[in-house]
Amino acid sequence: MHRNAAASRYHMETQAAASGDGGRSLLQQGHLMPSEFETFTPWNVIERGPLTLEAIRSIHAPNGDFRISPSLYKGSTQFACASRACHVYVLSGSCSYEMKGRVWKLDGPCYTELPAGQFNFRVDCDSSVELVSVWELPVGFRVRDRSNEPSDGPESPNGRFSMG
Repeated sequence: MHRNAAASRYHMETQAAASGDGGRSLLQQGHLMPSEFETFTPWNVIERGPLTLEAIRSIHAPNGDFRISPSLYKGSTQFACASRACHVYVLSGSCSYEMKGRVWKLDGPCYTELPAGQFNFRVDCDSSVELVSVWELPVGFRVRDRSNEPSDGPESPNGRFSMG
């Protein structure tokens, strides 16, 4: 567990004990999360520079091997979703993913890996959250940059045809 997550968990367990109801009121108010916390990695701005879409694209190269999807959600947005395993980068804001009692609480700038499955997503504050999801594409769906390949003529939607 990440040190910040461990300190946060200790703080929340202390609050739960002091609440007198086992933390139920704090959980309902959004101050506590269900039983199991998952870790995230803070983005090191000093070593890597700002967390931007361009920085994420440079990490997940070659570009044709990954689907990179930026999203912006307004404050208090929540919905159920399903996903393949992916990387999630939070550029700014705060959000959480919950799956069967496991919670990923993400405070940007940071990133984590999510397993495949069904989640409940929630923006954890009144302000918006900007995030980028990255999925590795199956081999048959990868698109390679062909700008460096020699061209022998125009391309048709079904492949190359010769001039002659």
